Amino acid sequence: MATSTDSVELVGDEATRNLARAALFAALMGAFAYVSFPNPLSPGIPVTLQVLGVFLAGIFLGPVWGGFAMVLYLLAGTLGLPVFSGGSAGVG
Repeated sequence: MATSTDSVELVGDEATRNLARAALFAALMGAFAYVSFPNPLSPGIPVTLQVLGVFLAGIFLGPVWGGFAMVLYLLAGTLGLPVFSGGSAGVG
């Protein structure tokens, strides 16, 4: 029988921390989309800091949680948040 001092852990502390970090890196990717530099070789395509965000997510979170952060980022953009390059959003 459980007493009031017993606690039930539905999700481990490690999973909670990793989920918070993945959400942080997804938000960071959205912020990096607004920082762009002109590309002298191809003037129509700017270079953004999002490439750096992908590398940082992979380095700090590892392949599984870093990939999850990128899926969160893509999901946010697909749902209509302006997180893609130039403040665009949506599937199109």
